[in-house]
Amino acid sequence: MEQDLNLGGSVRSATEDERLYDLYSLNVLDTSAETRFDRLTHLIADIFRFPVVLISLVDRDREWFKSAFGWERKEVDRDISFCAHAIDSADGVFLVPDTLRDPRFVRNPLVTGEPGIRFYAGVVVHGPAGHPVGTLCVIDRIPRAFDEQALARLRQFAELVQHELHHVRELRRLRAAIEFSVFYDPLTRLPNRRLLGERLQHLIELSQRDGRKVVVLLFNIEGLRLINESHGTAAGDRILVELATRLRDGCPPGGTAARLEGNECALVLPAPGRDTGCIDTIAEQVRTALERPFIVDGHEHYLHIRIGGSVFPDHGTTPRRLLERAAAAVRVPSDGLHRPVRFVSQADSADISRRIAVESRLRRATERQEFRLYYQPITSLSDNGIVSYEALLRWHDEELGEMSPASFIAVAEQTGLIVPMGRWVVEESCRQLAAWRRAGVDVRPVSVNVEAVQLQDPRFAAMVLDSLTAAGIPPELMHLEVTELSLVSHGDHVAENMRTLSDARISIYVDDFGTGYASLDYLRRMPIAGLKIDRSFVDGLPDDSQDVTLTRSMIGMARSLGLQTVAEGVETWSQYQFLRESGCALVQGYLLARPMPADAVSRLPATLHVSPGMDGLR
Repeated sequence: MEQDLNLGGSVRSATEDERLYDLYSLNVLDTSAETRFDRLTHLIADIFRFPVVLISLVDRDREWFKSAFGWERKEVDRDISFCAHAIDSADGVFLVPDTLRDPRFVRNPLVTGEPGIRFYAGVVVHGPAGHPVGTLCVIDRIPRAFDEQALARLRQFAELVQHELHHVRELRRLRAAIEFSVFYDPLTRLPNRRLLGERLQHLIELSQRDGRKVVVLLFNIEGLRLINESHGTAAGDRILVELATRLRDGCPPGGTAARLEGNECALVLPAPGRDTGCIDTIAEQVRTALERPFIVDGHEHYLHIRIGGSVFPDHGTTPRRLLERAAAAVRVPSDGLHRPVRFVSQADSADISRRIAVESRLRRATERQEFRLYYQPITSLSDNGIVSYEALLRWHDEELGEMSPASFIAVAEQTGLIVPMGRWVVEESCRQLAAWRRAGVDVRPVSVNVEAVQLQDPRFAAMVLDSLTAAGIPPELMHLEVTELSLVSHGDHVAENMRTLSDARISIYVDDFGTGYASLDYLRRMPIAGLKIDRSFVDGLPDDSQDVTLTRSMIGMARSLGLQTVAEGVETWSQYQFLRESGCALVQGYLLARPMPADAVSRLPATLHVSPGMDGLR
């Protein structure tokens, strides 16, 4: 009889009789529950966090469950069975991410009624002769994603179920492999979060008796994503394995090194005394080891490590709380001091809650492109003519309100969101330049800020040039502003990106010059068009003698290197006059014009009026 595909019915195989013979040879159907199978379904439910886990066997007209977690029935009709489809799958896997989007199951009573199946993943279990006799499957009442790593682990568990059914000698080996996958990271072979939690709990119990303290150090690793993208995941994996070796070597006796997730590792250890004075020493030693260059295929790769810490019982009395506090401490902004480990104080708690809220909303804003650009003129000191504009990112959130760049740029950098945000700024600047040209506006170049992590992306230059081409904009109408940190960043791609962009006639300026690390050597070697003197030096002009000396030195140095100078944050006539008399080429600041939306740019005159007595009027 033809099956109703909308109920999920499957078509019987030509080898059905042989398959049933293989199934019956197991002598398992209609037997009582067994602890060894029930423990497996409970463990799988806990590891994968699924509400329903089944070990099923597909009989002639029914699907029968040897073990069922979160499921009351002992069997269902084969005509509505999901597992009946699974046993016919060519690769032994049957995956339905959302049953309501699969025409085979939209009218299936297991979908439309109880238990309301929305997600199904099943791996085939074979009989002694190799025929598919059933499945190990996980079920949820909501649609879900199921990645390759999760599928690989489900396959391992299915193998274990299969061998339990067969009672073969390899059972012990497979049990060991499963236990390893449950408690250890498969790539680095370090303990995972589950095992770390158990060992941390053991240390806490010992310390409660001895009156000692327990230290948790969480290492946030930056730079892996770019390595994976530029050199492939194989290179990234080799670096992770080497990193795990260095972390393990740096772990003191009695401690545990673990990998928590992709870019986070941890150390837990008993304090060697009743105080925690050793924490900074241990953390700095490990950081130094992890930040040494990694050599892969002849290339040097560098990682940046941020360390958050917590201490039992000062910051918590449970493994979960201590790990949460250490993770929160990683988010604490740097106070400018060299502290190997960051801790969360009471004063930090509200700020961290705020930062978490900002991160959540910023991810949403990035996905929905809920940003806008304002433009601030950069003018010539010779005639006050507008020579370019700086594009400045603005964000208004419906929950958080108007957000200043200072309140979200640091979060974007820490989370990696700065990369898609930066791409949007480039593309939006190109779109706006094209719109001005179509409207007949006398277009000036637009300057876009670029962070170090963007320049480390091997695809950055191509992205900028592609955006300009797509908008029909000549490259000379795009300027880029990079930080001094970008110039000294490790990696092959920073200089390569800058040279490619400079060769395409894109001018590159060093932003906030004087606050970072750039040396004359970097300024000579890199294709730099000019320097933007940071407003912290301009603020004290012309009265602060130190600012006067430093500003004149920077202007003179730039002139000797053939570079333009732009003074940022010019707000008073006296600052303006000093800079003009000192030979600065360009200025930018509230004295001349505040940042403005794109439509206001078209109404600006080509030359801005500046005169004494205008301080603070704009």
